[in-house]
Amino acid sequence: MTRFPFRLDRLLDLRSRKEREQGEVLGRALRDEAAQREALERAQSQLGEAQQQASPAQGHVSLAGVLRNLGLTVTAAETQRDSAELSRDAAVQQVDAERERYAVAQRDRRVIERLREKRLDDWTREQGRKEQQEMDGLALDRHRRQQEEQS
Repeated sequence: MTRFPFRLDRLLDLRSRKEREQGEVLGRALRDEAAQREALERAQSQLGEAQQQASPAQGHVSLAGVLRNLGLTVTAAETQRDSAELSRDAAVQQVDAERERYAVAQRDRRVIERLREKRLDDWTREQGRKEQQEMDGLALDRHRRQQEEQS
């Protein structure tokens, strides 16, 4: 039996490679998003600690310089939290974009695979027909020879 010739094998290989590469890019984007989320959680925690330190305890008098420094610390923690939140939001958007690209790469590969499967089915069916014709021809020749030998 002859080998199934699929002329788009190279394209299928390229699309499969593209899908794997896009999966790797998506994985990196997901890891970056997780890191940004952790950084945001740390920044929020630091902000909470700074706010807790800045709130005066009851019955405790703080110096103006200490209060100013604590206020600056809270402001810096808020800025850090805001920056971490923006970075996390950008990472989430990047993950969404990479997910979409990965879905497109999967779809492109599946299109070629379905085409390959359809052509393989057609080719297998045609090969079956040819083999059946050959077997029918052999059987007919054998039958004719038997008829000639009997005559």
